[in-house]
Amino acid sequence: MTREKTDSSDKKTLETMNFKIVSIVLNDSNEKIRLVDKLDPREKILFGSEKLFHQHGVKALSMDEIARHLGVSKKTIYIYFKDKQDLLTACVRNHFLARETAMKSLHQQNLPAIEEYFYLMEEVSNSIREHTSSLLMIQEIKRYYPEVWGIFREFKQKCILNSVENNLRNGINAGVYRPEIDVAIIARIRGAEMEAISNPEIFPHYEFHLPHLFDQLLMYHLYGICTPKGAKKLVSLLNKKRKIENP
Repeated sequence: MTREKTDSSDKKTLETMNFKIVSIVLNDSNEKIRLVDKLDPREKILFGSEKLFHQHGVKALSMDEIARHLGVSKKTIYIYFKDKQDLLTACVRNHFLARETAMKSLHQQNLPAIEEYFYLMEEVSNSIREHTSSLLMIQEIKRYYPEVWGIFREFKQKCILNSVENNLRNGINAGVYRPEIDVAIIARIRGAEMEAISNPEIFPHYEFHLPHLFDQLLMYHLYGICTPKGAKKLVSLLNKKRKIENP
């Protein structure tokens, strides 16, 4: 293979490895503003309120303060939401709906198992980063809003665990994951690892850099379940990933 073809292949890999499915939250602020401008009033309230909950928590915000921050009247908010818990519930459901849509879109691409697992864990990692940057909100929801907390648990069970289980089955069928692994157990172990990452008592955020921690657990998990064939593929993907991150 010529160097030109290799560069072209690496470029294609880079584009693939940087594959992301995003909802309304984008890195480019101008693009974010353009998208927000296209939202209907209810969606704008949801977008702005979710941002406020992440920044200030839930208990500290009144409906008056939310309305003031959003530049709308409280009456306008009550057209769409009956109270603050209803607004919070809608924000959380909207957030996880975007995540679920992203995971379904990823699954529909029919990627090889290990590549799919990389992207699946990237999506989960993005969600964890958001949660760890708004620990007050998460703690308050868990303590004061059990019905809303149930949405978190439902997403973990319905979306994350199911996605991991499907990926494990596909990998076993493709010969890249060991056939003797118990899919249900391994998927739940992986789920427990994800919860551990976001627990500051286990991994204090001032001591452990989240992306590095995530990468270490990813390698630990995949090397444990891969066959020799899968391990070769994993090494190849990790090398490409490092080349992209450190050109």
